[in-house]
Amino acid sequence: MTGPSPLRIRTLRLRDFRNVASAEWEPHPRFNVLWGDNAQGKSNVLEAIYAVGSLRSFRGAPPAELVRWGATDASVEAAVHEGSAEAGTDRSFEISISAQTRRLTVRVDSKRPDTASDWFGAIQMVLFHPGSVEVVRGGPEVRRRALDRLLYQLFPGYADDHRKYAKALRSRNRLLATGAGDAALDAWEAVMGPLAERIVTARSAATTPIAAAAVRAHSDLSGAQGTLEIGYRPGVEGHAVVFQSRWAQDRAADRAAERTRAGPHRDDVEITLDGKPARAAASQGQQRTIALALSLAEISVLEGLRHRTPILLLDDVSSELDPQRNEALFRALTDRGGQVVVTTTRKEYVRVEAHANQRKDFMISKGHIVLD
Repeated sequence: MTGPSPLRIRTLRLRDFRNVASAEWEPHPRFNVLWGDNAQGKSNVLEAIYAVGSLRSFRGAPPAELVRWGATDASVEAAVHEGSAEAGTDRSFEISISAQTRRLTVRVDSKRPDTASDWFGAIQMVLFHPGSVEVVRGGPEVRRRALDRLLYQLFPGYADDHRKYAKALRSRNRLLATGAGDAALDAWEAVMGPLAERIVTARSAATTPIAAAAVRAHSDLSGAQGTLEIGYRPGVEGHAVVFQSRWAQDRAADRAAERTRAGPHRDDVEITLDGKPARAAASQGQQRTIALALSLAEISVLEGLRHRTPILLLDDVSSELDPQRNEALFRALTDRGGQVVVTTTRKEYVRVEAHANQRKDFMISKGHIVLD
């Protein structure tokens, strides 16, 4: 049985993205270290790569903010190879961003994808950055978003189900706020029920292997300090009719609140360390370690369920981890395949010297990428 098929970027082209006026970059198939002083564009390059995989900024910036100051539009093009160096397939992904319309348009192999799932099913990436710790210490909505982003990449059709549910939920909430009758609510709840069933089923199916992989990664990173547990906690679960029955039951209270108070949009992923909520009981260092373990777990789950090794993006990881965990991370990464892109202020922080032939260092200065 063959192993997972690695994904890697062959060429990345940027135009008027953040502080990068124009750049063409050919990363190494394995380790790529983007280093330089702060505010030179390291994270901007990583943000461009992540935008190809997720169609969003990991910093939460709206599309218009990604366009270089004074420019009318921006673009990111990635030539992506799947498989071995000798064999495999090549695809092109292009994102265009208009500062005027504040909209983002996408093309796969020079064509507009029919659905969001067509895009997310074609390319997988995993990101760890300073904001990733919010998955542990933030509220339920942060953990839901993180789980849903992974599910976009895991299960064909999930992205479309999730977006249709969000649209139907907004419609139901508007009806609740305007005092619409039961017939109108019945119609939207009939749409929402099957979508909610599929969303909760997919989340439950993914959380079990994510939890198992995260526990293993956490043990490797922390030296088995503390017992990590992760579980999906849906407020409602079952067939579509169960959701529809709950919404019908809740109508009076939902009308008073002018919102839908139950459903997959209210669920949580519980993370505990030694039986206590990690968001409150874990130290900052422990929370960072858990967040990184979850990122590594995403890789394992994508390899197991999609049979692909995703591209791993690590933003300023050396400042987020102590030397011991930093060394444990790169030791784990050198033992597995896949393309890795790391940003850091000092390239010596990235400890993959034993695999120097699998690594390239690039200095970034004022938005220019230079082979070091």
